[in-house]
Amino acid sequence: MYMNVLKYVCRNYHVAFSVNIENGGYFHDDGEYTEETSFVLVLINADRKVVNEIAKDLCSFFHQESVLVTENRMTGYFTGGIF
Repeated sequence: MYMNVLKYVCRNYHVAFSVNIENGGYFHDDGEYTEETSFVLVLINADRKVVNEIAKDLCSFFHQESVLVTENRMTGYFTGGIF
């Protein structure tokens, strides 16, 4: 179900994406440590405004207090060759 929601949101915003499933942990404000499995959604060539809109939508869909947004500059290219 979660993957379907991610695909639906990205298609509606016309944004290319990749999804990874990661394991991690974090500390709550009260110091309690929690481990969880998370989806990492990579948006490709997305405008910052669209990224923020998608983040807000995903917070709502998944009933999250917040989502972490990171930003990285990258240069990529596509090739038809086999390596």
